Amino acid sequence: MNRTELLSLVASVIASLLISTSTHAQTQHVKVTSADGKKAIEFEFIRYIPATQEVVYRRHGAPRPMTSKLSLFSEDSKALILELQRAKEMAVVQAPIQDPTVAQRTPIASNQTGSLSELPARNEPKEGSMHEGIIKGLAIIADFPDQPISEERMAELKRKYSAMELTADGKIQSIKKYYHVLSRGSLTIKTDVVGPIPLPHNAMHYYKLGAKTGAKGQQVSLGRYKALEDCLNHLIASGFDFSPYTKVQSSDPRRDNQLLFLSFVCQARGQRSETGRPDALLFNASTTSLRFGGIKPIEADGVRFSTFFGGSSIHEVAHRVLEWPDLYGVGSQVGPQTGVSTIMSGVWNSTPDPYHMYQTGWLDAENIYGKSGRFSIQCGDVNTAYAYYDPSNPDEYFFIQPMIKSGLFDNRTNDEGLAIWRIYTKGANHVFPKEPLLVEMVHCDGVNADVRGSNVFFKSGQYDAYTADTVASSRWMYGEKAGLDSGLEISDISKVGSTMSFTLHRSSLKTDRVVHFHYRPADSEGWIPTAVCNLPVRTIGGFREINRDAVYKLPDGIESTYRSSILNNFLLSGHDNSLSSFSLPPKSDGENPTIVIRLNEMRQVKHIEVVGKTRSNIDKRRMRNTIASISDDGTQWETVGNVDASEDGRWLVTLSDGVSARFIKLENESGEKLTLGKVFIYGR
Repeated sequence: MNRTELLSLVASVIASLLISTSTHAQTQHVKVTSADGKKAIEFEFIRYIPATQEVVYRRHGAPRPMTSKLSLFSEDSKALILELQRAKEMAVVQAPIQDPTVAQRTPIASNQTGSLSELPARNEPKEGSMHEGIIKGLAIIADFPDQPISEERMAELKRKYSAMELTADGKIQSIKKYYHVLSRGSLTIKTDVVGPIPLPHNAMHYYKLGAKTGAKGQQVSLGRYKALEDCLNHLIASGFDFSPYTKVQSSDPRRDNQLLFLSFVCQARGQRSETGRPDALLFNASTTSLRFGGIKPIEADGVRFSTFFGGSSIHEVAHRVLEWPDLYGVGSQVGPQTGVSTIMSGVWNSTPDPYHMYQTGWLDAENIYGKSGRFSIQCGDVNTAYAYYDPSNPDEYFFIQPMIKSGLFDNRTNDEGLAIWRIYTKGANHVFPKEPLLVEMVHCDGVNADVRGSNVFFKSGQYDAYTADTVASSRWMYGEKAGLDSGLEISDISKVGSTMSFTLHRSSLKTDRVVHFHYRPADSEGWIPTAVCNLPVRTIGGFREINRDAVYKLPDGIESTYRSSILNNFLLSGHDNSLSSFSLPPKSDGENPTIVIRLNEMRQVKHIEVVGKTRSNIDKRRMRNTIASISDDGTQWETVGNVDASEDGRWLVTLSDGVSARFIKLENESGEKLTLGKVFIYGR
């Protein structure tokens, strides 16, 4: 028997053992040698990652897995590692799955032509993150003398950390179950819930310690840091053993030996704020450090207590354990949302995004670049997706995966269907709009501002295709190929069911370059710029659009959410009305809602056309109360028209020849919302 036959026999035996002894592939102890043959080690083989050519293993006695490049091993060891990986994959596919909520690795159903294409590269795991194995975590529950925590609340917290059963409506209800499902059983988080720990002071004592502005602009109570310090000191004084809990292993001495999973629940109600709403004085679900709160790190039993997160938050666990970043903008306090609805956009039990699932090694993807035919994919399976990855443009690619309302996860949109995700590896959602998005959930209607809308996902009906020429375009958006056709052309997207399907075409790449829209915030004076539009310029009787380079301003007293909406950039852009909507409420002081438009220079104005948001009777009524005025300097106004009855949802004001102006004002004089779809100004 030669070496190859022997290795194959070993792998087959291991595979049969794996299948017979466990529902999930188990690790195996093997002896390997280094590439130079001078060093031999024995380790527990976990898996091999082809994308990065890395071997994941655990040395004897080590608390956490390690990774090494395959090239560091001898040829015999390489062959053995690859055979072991093949045996693991055979075991996972063939073994019966006892937990029905854990996905099985199964091929994606497709009927297509084309060659197998390579997949996007996976980044090296960040130091300190942990994707496999068992994490022993600690949750500390604080108890105020004047506001003792109830037994019901303690029971609820324990469920949120560790319950493996589903809720009555079939949803995941705990941190442990969530990551058990996502990792297909390869990551287990066991949390000890300790408490209630009696605090020495009432809630108001901690509240009066003040607050500090966090990195995202939020006010963070300093009292919770002092409360955690008091709880830790109480546990240390009582002889609590911290040694069993999982620690961070890092080359950075500031992070090394930190407790990896430290959750702190510290909730109290206090005085009412100026808004009349009771403040949650000490609770904040962010991941933070004691040092931020002015507390020096505490050490006990070889464990450093520094970084912790508030509450039983699945989102914060992803930050701490997986090093997944926020996918909402820092500006959710002061700027635009990113249009993404996932666990990393702040929702308790939402679906994870496929990019970070793929990077973590928990998602199986099939690259459909260069293929054609009919493809189908199971709904509700977060471990499977299609990728559209062109190796010549590695920084930008797509994932395709259904998102549904039923199933294990909460879908906080008002829609379901085929989700298409645009990935740009040089982007960063948390600093959007200063930088492009890393993960973009493409909205089928082309407007990515509102995740609560009904036109988010693709399905049979109005939005059943995604091509270079659809409203939401599949053209490349970034880098040297920005605006060029990506070649992704899908159509005939099915209805939502147990599976979804679509047809992928091999299209001839279009050579025209189209400028894509990026969010553009208002300037320092509050003037909102207009999105770029490459549609033909409209004309009426020899007068052409002069609104596409105009800006406009919202009045003082309007809620900040209206100021930061991405939709604002489309009001004057010249796009189709289906792209956006605009509905401005009355000012907080009761004054009429008004917008002021400023042209780029003094122009002859002939027509002002207002297009309704919809053709509903309510919107038509609101339009009829809209008046238009013009001005040379923005201070002295002349009324030039008001809305008459308009059955088609359009209203056109025609001015006398030779009238010049630079400013146009639209106002709802009834005090109702100013409801608009688009504004077009024609002149010379």
